[in-house]
Amino acid sequence: KSVIVGCKDVNPAHAGKAARVFAESGVGCTFGILERECFELNFIFNKNITANTALLAIKYAITKDGKLTHKRGETASISSAQSRADAMKWRRLFQSIGAGVGTLLADNPRLTARLESGVFCPQRLVFDSSLRLAAEQNPARFNVFSDEFSDRTRVVCDCSAPAEAEQTLRSHGIRVMRINAPKTAAQFWAELKNRLFQERICSLYLEGGAGIFNSVCRARAADYVFEYVADKTFGAGLDAFDKPYFSIDAVECANLGGDTFKRGYPVWIQKQ
Repeated sequence: KSVIVGCKDVNPAHAGKAARVFAESGVGCTFGILERECFELNFIFNKNITANTALLAIKYAITKDGKLTHKRGETASISSAQSRADAMKWRRLFQSIGAGVGTLLADNPRLTARLESGVFCPQRLVFDSSLRLAAEQNPARFNVFSDEFSDRTRVVCDCSAPAEAEQTLRSHGIRVMRINAPKTAAQFWAELKNRLFQERICSLYLEGGAGIFNSVCRARAADYVFEYVADKTFGAGLDAFDKPYFSIDAVECANLGGDTFKRGYPVWIQKQ
């Protein structure tokens, strides 16, 4: 008798125990068959169990010259239909989806997974560090505050956001999540990931925009990357990143309707 195991359990409380059980029972055990592929089946859990925090993934769609759109505050059509459908599939996997207030104002996204099987809505986070949304006369014009899933939406601010602005949003029935860490990117994102994990929200799929991406990357807070690169250039436009922060240790690459798709782990460029 023999057992073939793709990869060992990363949970330190369990790792290696199966091999001992099999050996004591006289069963042979071979580890490491398609090890990385098997590891990837549980990439969110692997982060949760080894770091006791939520996994944060960034997802972006850019042109070949690294642009998100023609200019800040403007919507641009970049991705193919296949890429958009693929992103919906990944949205379904995650327990929360996030976007910056700039993306909310420009695109009015729904932040839901819309699939043939139906619409799935995870927890939704709108990142607005100073709560400028409080100046909106009618926040109900945004889908995330007015659709049937509005009770799953929170606005995330930092410790310096005005208390009056928070009260204004709450008066509109909008929930606010204040991150009380000192105002550095690394501390902000670390506390956010820990807070989510304490709420049993184990994963965050963060869709931008540029300010959010750069904050996450300055803090090296991203654990996973989903990249869609369209076969087009804009020349002038809004860059997704203000400088190169990482390469991608890709676990999957694909052509999606002419777009180049990669997903995997960020390999951070060493600071000079």
